[in-house]
Amino acid sequence: MAKPIIVITGDDELNKKLKLLAGKDAKKVVRKSLRPALKPVLQEARGAAPTKSGQLKKNIKIKSIARSRTYIGARVTSGLGKAKSGNENSGVAYYGAFLEYGTKPRTTKSGANRGKVNPIRFMLRAAEKKREHALRIYRAGIAAGLKEIALRG
Repeated sequence: MAKPIIVITGDDELNKKLKLLAGKDAKKVVRKSLRPALKPVLQEARGAAPTKSGQLKKNIKIKSIARSRTYIGARVTSGLGKAKSGNENSGVAYYGAFLEYGTKPRTTKSGANRGKVNPIRFMLRAAEKKREHALRIYRAGIAAGLKEIALRG
C-alpha cells in the first residue's frame, strides 16, 4: 500500500564507482550503508508520531526492501511489514497508514457516518527534515566501503 517516499541514491560520483564494482561487492557496500543512514529518519519519525497508546511509536522500524535482482534498499515504516494477506500495514499499528495518508469519508453497512481522517504526514515530514543528514551518513558509508574494498583487493 505505502510507496517509498524518498529514494536515496547518493552522489553521481559514488554511483559511478559502485557500478565499477562487482555485483556482490556493490550490494554489500550499499546494504551496510543504508541502515545507519536511516537511523536519524527513524528517530525523527518516532518523535513526530502521534501518541495515544504508544503502539505506533514502538512499531516504526527500519525494514529491508523485499529481495529483488534490480533493487537494494531499506525503508522506515510502521506495521508488521508482511501479513498473510500481503498487506504491509498490518498488526497492532495498522492505523499508521491511515494517519500518514488519510482516509476518505467512511460509513458502516448500516449507513452510520464514521468520518474522515485527514493526513498528518508525520513520516514524510521526518524524511524531509532528516534527508540531508541521512544522505551525508549514506555517502560516508559508501565511501568507507569503497576504501575498504580498495585496500582489501
